[in-house]
Amino acid sequence: MRRQLDHLVRLATERPEQIEVRVLPFSAGAHPAFGGPFEILSFPSPRLPDYIVTFAETRELALGSAESVDLIRRIAKEMT
Repeated sequence: MRRQLDHLVRLATERPEQIEVRVLPFSAGAHPAFGGPFEILSFPSPRLPDYIVTFAETRELALGSAESVDLIRRIAKEMT
């Protein structure tokens, strides 16, 4: 698991314009994505709304990119 965490940190720091890692801490409590995985759907018709609300609401509760990377680094370091 340590290698996986280190890999996430490396990707997030080497390619921040392509990869954004954000951690949703337990302290966020119940959140829109609590029920499990979800998909973001987008439709060409203006009559069909895009299903991005769950993602947007969950992203707002997550730590920022820099905070998330710092947390992952701390957790990885504790695994040594």
